Amino acid sequence: MLRDRINEIAKYFITSIMNLTPQPYEIFAMSSTNLIHKKKFQVTLEFDVYEDFNPYEIQWNKLFQIEGQEHLDVEIRDTTDLFDDTW
Repeated sequence: MLRDRINEIAKYFITSIMNLTPQPYEIFAMSSTNLIHKKKFQVTLEFDVYEDFNPYEIQWNKLFQIEGQEHLDVEIRDTTDLFDDTW
């Protein structure tokens, strides 16, 4: 059973890589109007949450479906002391 699951994962991995990597003939067959260009975005999220929330446990790449040649930088800052509403 474990061997079957490993084989499934290996097949999925190989298929995914083959789909991401263009074949040599595909590179030259693409017209300039079909080229894909990357875009760069910066998004700021501010959470006002209870203590049980832990942003360090979030798999941000998985959440935003960042794959292949895409890249995501995550910067997490605890600003509780900067905006403390208690007197």
